[in-house]
Amino acid sequence: MKQTAVEFLAYELMNLDIAYEMGLEKNEFHKLRQEIIKKAKEMEKQQIVEAYQENMMSYTDGETYYNETFKNKKDEKDNNTDNNSNSRLHL
Repeated sequence: MKQTAVEFLAYELMNLDIAYEMGLEKNEFHKLRQEIIKKAKEMEKQQIVEAYQENMMSYTDGETYYNETFKNKKDEKDNNTDNNSNSRLHL
């Protein structure tokens, strides 16, 4: 499965925070943060372009494209667990 721009951004910012806590200089932190944000925006644009092109050829809707391209079994398991937990809370 492909990594979404949001997943990339979250992962990279988390690692950047760890590097900052371990002594990365403030100026370098801000420079790297801007580079990460720029890269995430580029990834998002590319994913939108690909989604459009692939949807025009083979997918009937955006949700099907997302599920087949970005969603994995872990996400489905997490969603099922969340749904089960929510239903137990409302009993």
